[in-house]
Amino acid sequence: SFRQSKRPDQVCQNEEGWEPFGGRVERIEGKGHGVVATKKISPGEVVLKEEPLLYSLKSGEQKKRCSYCFISHEDAGAGKLLVCSGCRYARYCCSQHQREDWSHHKIICSSIKRSEKMPLPTMDLLIQAFHLIFLKDEGEDSIRLRDSFASLCTNEQHWTNEEKTSFSQVAGALKPFFSDEMLEKFRFDDMIKTFFRLGSNAFTISDEEIRPVGSGIFLLGSMLNHSCCPNSVQVMYYAQRCNLQVSSKLVVSRCLKGKRL
Repeated sequence: SFRQSKRPDQVCQNEEGWEPFGGRVERIEGKGHGVVATKKISPGEVVLKEEPLLYSLKSGEQKKRCSYCFISHEDAGAGKLLVCSGCRYARYCCSQHQREDWSHHKIICSSIKRSEKMPLPTMDLLIQAFHLIFLKDEGEDSIRLRDSFASLCTNEQHWTNEEKTSFSQVAGALKPFFSDEMLEKFRFDDMIKTFFRLGSNAFTISDEEIRPVGSGIFLLGSMLNHSCCPNSVQVMYYAQRCNLQVSSKLVVSRCLKGKRL
């Protein structure tokens, strides 16, 4: 799910992190690593709940949705979204979400103010990756988080030369968003490999009508292999997360938008 579980930096490495959910990461012939069930899973049972490590709204959605929970201003019941006064880029459905997102948004906010440009969603994820993964402190949780991200597959051999060239162009366009100190720490190859990891492991984040509104990196979810005949399905939750005020109308959706397997 999108906003219903503990933060990624509180979980152990990807392989170990599946154990509490009844799964085990194994080497699968022809597929690399994959997740195998360690218990019987009934129809309708929730297999995994996880919040994204990195997340970004897609182009055209930034002005219409909360940058924290991705809910639209219509669904939030807000006349208009609150705008970050620092960058004028991020928007929020309530002040509570703006506060909760600050530890994440301050990275993009400072980058936008430095470059005086708006990043593309792909750039947004890359900037987050470099700040949150490679520039974290040397605490145990930070090291574990970096190792978990670094263990994600790149599938470098499957990317075409045209795609690699496109990645190189985007990586080059990132320079205005980084300080000189940051640029000294990263090699160009680091950027490209991070791009490969994002491209190979990002999940599409959809709204309640299954329309794509953004993308995110889910460390545990990334261990699941793709199949054209799946036996499970991802569901994104957009539950009310702001505090309800006295006299607020309590409502519930009675529309079944999808199934959990």
